[in-house]
Amino acid sequence: MLSRTVSQRELVVACCPRCLHLGIRPDMTVAHAKALLPESLTREPHAQSRSQSFSQGQPASSMHLSHPYPRLIIRPWRPERDITALRSLAAWCTRMAPIVGVSSPACDAAAAETVSADTLVMDVSGCERLYPDPAALVRRIRLTLQRRFGLACRIACAPTLTAARALARYGPQGEAMLAPCSGENSTVAIRRHTAQLPVASLNLAPRTLAALHEVGIHTVEHLLALPRRSIALRYGPATVTRIDQLFGDIAEPIVPIRPRPLPLCEHIFDGPVADLGIVIHTTRTLLQRLVTDLDLRHRGIRQLRVTIDRLDQTARTSTTHALALARPSRSMRHLWSLLEGKLEATHLGFGIERIALLAAATGRVAPRTGTLEQTVSRRTIDPATPHPGTIPALPPPDDSAIGELLDMLCTRMGPQRVLQAVPFSAHTPGRSAMFVPTAADVPRSQFMAPVTSSPRPTITTDRPEPVSVMALVPDGPPISITWRSRSYRIIDWHGPELLSDARPDITCWWSGPCHTAEADITGNDRDAPRQLLLPPDSQLFRAQLDTGLWLWLQRDAAPGGTSDRWTVRGLWF
Repeated sequence: MLSRTVSQRELVVACCPRCLHLGIRPDMTVAHAKALLPESLTREPHAQSRSQSFSQGQPASSMHLSHPYPRLIIRPWRPERDITALRSLAAWCTRMAPIVGVSSPACDAAAAETVSADTLVMDVSGCERLYPDPAALVRRIRLTLQRRFGLACRIACAPTLTAARALARYGPQGEAMLAPCSGENSTVAIRRHTAQLPVASLNLAPRTLAALHEVGIHTVEHLLALPRRSIALRYGPATVTRIDQLFGDIAEPIVPIRPRPLPLCEHIFDGPVADLGIVIHTTRTLLQRLVTDLDLRHRGIRQLRVTIDRLDQTARTSTTHALALARPSRSMRHLWSLLEGKLEATHLGFGIERIALLAAATGRVAPRTGTLEQTVSRRTIDPATPHPGTIPALPPPDDSAIGELLDMLCTRMGPQRVLQAVPFSAHTPGRSAMFVPTAADVPRSQFMAPVTSSPRPTITTDRPEPVSVMALVPDGPPISITWRSRSYRIIDWHGPELLSDARPDITCWWSGPCHTAEADITGNDRDAPRQLLLPPDSQLFRAQLDTGLWLWLQRDAAPGGTSDRWTVRGLWF
């Protein structure tokens, strides 16, 4: 939940869908919002009862500690972050439309600081050759934003920008297409689709909307029925301008947001150069210039491409050397150690004409400063003659050193042999992580498990531990178990939770966005220990022992009508 303070009152600005389902709305006080939430969500995590807790739904792995109890999280609303994120999203969307910008709702001058841009606007004119059907482009944009970024958006396509914004804000849910019928011009189609929309869909100022509501004008149809001269006299020329923009009589410009060009340093020789020493010296100078440029932005190189244009017998050809780093780096020594060997093995042909270095991908590098103790010791103590009885302090752990080690291993062993584990949304503990190359830029959002109310244990066992269960009736709840050569009495029992996909009425906790590379998933399943894989017909239970410990039990149906097999898969602390 996001909040802001207005006249010493803390108001709700935005909240998650779960809070909306419970009745929380924007502009509501935070105290009122807390009163609508269950008591289990407003308590602190340590004060919640374990029997009434909920899990974050994170994939469990061996010795993975995560708190299974969600709570209400309130953060201050920072509109500048919303604008920055929306502008970054607009820059990314330029791959789907030639002109992309942002739009803000109309507001008064006094409320300009509390209103931020919340709409992406695109000009898709000229995309007919790639997408003859505009509905296909609209569907692709919506699915891309949903699958890649997890954004649920309302999208509309219309001949004018004002009509598209009105349908996106106040039209039907999901997708809206404003297309003229056969024998119908665009003006009649816009009037027919927007007639029943509220006048707020024209993006009018709040004062104008209040004046229109006082005289009973609530829809666009009511506003268009008034004489044009009276609209300008009563509600200002801006209202008439909005009406003209709605029908395309006045063009509404879009201020395009262009992505920042990638850092590039190049050098063009006056003539072909066949001396390897000159090529190496020029490349090192360009790399130093590129690193200095990124250092001013506090950025580091993730992917570097070196393009060398050489002159051959018949034509000009290009040789490209690519470097993929595990961590963003701006260390000249490290980058040159990876690039020098590639340059020495480059075929010069009849001479080099152009050398270009492009930082294809960069990452933020936080500036580091030494502590006062390190500065004083560096000035007063000579490293060559340390004081007797003193041990030189080790340098603090640096993430860049780990990245340099991984890059060196990838260079010597190959990028496909140095892997890292990332979380994976799967219902099996053995499949809750998969291995990808360390230099691969993998979006973490593809592997995050959705947040649900199904509790998961704090720690999962390395292998299933068998237990003996005693119950009054065969299919009834157990009353005691024998685990690790000791008998315990069960005082609380929850379950079963079915893992079979044949039950669509049960919300599976592992359902949600996941990686789409079937080859990686299959390989991860093949390498997982067999004792960690769960059969699809397994049933999971939560049992509390008389000692207060909660266990995660699994029951597998035994073939041939024999007794079921019970094992312990995890426990809560």
